[in-house]
Amino acid sequence: MEELRKKYTPQLIEIQRNYGDILTDEQRQAQREAFRAAREAGKQDADVRKAVEAAIKLTDEQKEKQAQIQKERAELFAKIQEELRAVLTDEQRKQLRPQGEARGPAQPPTHPDVKYGPHDRNVMDVWLAKSDKPTPVLVSIHGGGFSGGNKSISGDLLRQCLDSGISAVAITYRLSGEAKAPAQFHDAARAIQFIRSKDKEWNLDPTRIAATGGSAGAGLSLWLVFMTTWRTPATPIPCCGSPQG
Repeated sequence: MEELRKKYTPQLIEIQRNYGDILTDEQRQAQREAFRAAREAGKQDADVRKAVEAAIKLTDEQKEKQAQIQKERAELFAKIQEELRAVLTDEQRKQLRPQGEARGPAQPPTHPDVKYGPHDRNVMDVWLAKSDKPTPVLVSIHGGGFSGGNKSISGDLLRQCLDSGISAVAITYRLSGEAKAPAQFHDAARAIQFIRSKDKEWNLDPTRIAATGGSAGAGLSLWLVFMTTWRTPATPIPCCGSPQG
């Protein structure tokens, strides 16, 4: 696992940095303003993304570069997952199987909109499973190409977790228009550290944390697997996610 971390962490960060560098300073400013205006107008993820895309006005050359980087990122995610499967246990491999269609949670979070950092997007929703013993935790990390998205978790997945005595957390993080890489990775790690700090208050097992996500969320989940600063080396984190997008 340590070899995989050393091998792929620089590549993940470099791909995200290259993706962010496609935009000019003026486009980044337009992206931030469009994102803020769309959110203040109450627009949701798909409409926010459309508003941002219309504001930054990508050139054909920029669109071509984005498509190439997205392809490279998907290929890297697939390669990482393939090598990761080889070192996981059978039980951990089960976590990699695709989930059903994502649907919104059927029940409100135990603790909504919990701040885990100073930025407006350093927020998480927390669902605590009922248990006499500390529970494992599944962290759901949204996708969106690092340029959109918000904290979310599949309703089916949430129910499966809670019914199995597993608590769940859905996080969001700074987007590429607000902060360059590796800010998104640092936010994900900070969220994990915050969750571990709440182990006594929330009745959680800090040594049993898993991460899941699609697209950008899959990349962050995979990167967290390689991290060693927020967990003990003897406690690897299983992850699952779809690299598409």
